[in-house]
Amino acid sequence: MTEQGGKVEKGFLVDRRSKASRAQRAAVLADDLDYTPADLDRSVVVPDQIRTVLRTYRDALPTELFPGRSLVPKTLIFAKDDSHAEDIVHLCRDVFGRGNDFCKKITYQAKHPVTGKPAKSEDLIREFCLSPSLRVAVTVDMIATGTDIKPLEVLIFLRDVRSRVYFEQMKGRGTRVLTPTDLQSVSGEDARAKTKFILVDAVGVCESDKTESRPLDRQPTVPLKTLLQRVLFPGGRDEDTLTTLAARLARLDRELDVTQRQQIAETSGGYTPATLAGALLRAVDPDAIAERAAGQPGAEPHEVAPENFESARQQLITAACAPFDQPALRTALESLKRETEQTLDIFTPDEVLSSGFDTAAKAKAAGLVQAFRDYIAQRHAEIAALQIL
Repeated sequence: MTEQGGKVEKGFLVDRRSKASRAQRAAVLADDLDYTPADLDRSVVVPDQIRTVLRTYRDALPTELFPGRSLVPKTLIFAKDDSHAEDIVHLCRDVFGRGNDFCKKITYQAKHPVTGKPAKSEDLIREFCLSPSLRVAVTVDMIATGTDIKPLEVLIFLRDVRSRVYFEQMKGRGTRVLTPTDLQSVSGEDARAKTKFILVDAVGVCESDKTESRPLDRQPTVPLKTLLQRVLFPGGRDEDTLTTLAARLARLDRELDVTQRQQIAETSGGYTPATLAGALLRAVDPDAIAERAAGQPGAEPHEVAPENFESARQQLITAACAPFDQPALRTALESLKRETEQTLDIFTPDEVLSSGFDTAAKAKAAGLVQAFRDYIAQRHAEIAALQIL
């Protein structure tokens, strides 16, 4: 599924689920449902795709990954969004045959299991670090940076990442070290020392092209409703807010059907979520601002006077945010975000295409170690002299 997508033929009775409320309704497919890998966990959910990844990981733990371990190593799973994380949590508990304390979601929408109130991410992260019973945590991006989870020994990627910096930060969660005593206190006496961490790549994240750009959604914990309110006022139109709103609108556009896009266009006077997102991004694009200031295509930012550049930037921002002054548009966007549905494909079984340590990655690691060994051998006299000094 991850590589090829899938298909459900018309006439099948499928479940459609609201991403927000997770309420389900049954519907008969009027047309064939063809979906691509990009549709997975967005508009279509294939439970067996997630289950196959988790089952393969479970079976490899005692044989290939961590032989002799009685407890599952502390594992962090990166999901695409909160709905995807929720699916992973439930399927993980099912695959491992464990209860609620075994696997939990750590996202900005996570709730306390007893009170139902929003749970503090700091408390959940602390529990994950210290609790022997909580073995698997599922997150979107809340703990990608700035958080030490030293006992973490496995990272599972169920989402792709295109930003090189962001990917390195996510991998960095597994590189923290701790004493054998501290590791054994949360992972059992047979976890003698943390000498490695394992990256399980279930979506080709290690093979996809990376860029040096920052993620557009720079404020993932801010709800769409709040973003729409912020851009009503000049003081709330900073670059992070504009790019985050653009990312949300572009994501929403991919989830809407033709009728829903038409509804937005009628409400906004011809705009779709994609065109709204494009205008917001142009308002923070230095090249687009320079072209506006110079009045000609191809103008470079350094060719424009600073005061003209700033004036053009403000003009583009004002124009991009103007449609959101309409209460009907804001209401329609919030409503469609809540009403977005996913189709559950429970008919198509998934299969593993390849499993085991990547040969090229192992060769690269061995070459790196050998190069460092050769470096030490060639400069042994220099190093000894330095030690004496």
